[in-house]
Amino acid sequence: MIPLRYRLPLRELKDFFCTATKKRYHSFLLYTLPSSLPHARFAISVKSNGTTAVERNRMKRVVRATFFPHLKNFQPADYCIAIHSHQEKVVLKDIYQCLKELPKA
Repeated sequence: MIPLRYRLPLRELKDFFCTATKKRYHSFLLYTLPSSLPHARFAISVKSNGTTAVERNRMKRVVRATFFPHLKNFQPADYCIAIHSHQEKVVLKDIYQCLKELPKA
């Protein structure tokens, strides 16, 4: 479980998508918005068409587990990962590519 201080509240996401910079990967979109907080915050959104809640929750758990060890390395900003593919291997491959490309703190 990601600690509460690293979570981006979902109620803020509506405004977030309008102003954040967007980077497209094959299986997800990464939205980034500069923040005045001393640490990075994350939110994960999974597209719901044709999938069950169990599949969406599993995908969120996998993505959280992938990002969690790297939290301290991220620049202070708000990040939102909007997943639109439900193929776990494809998503993980893109996430590892994303982790390599993001600037470190």
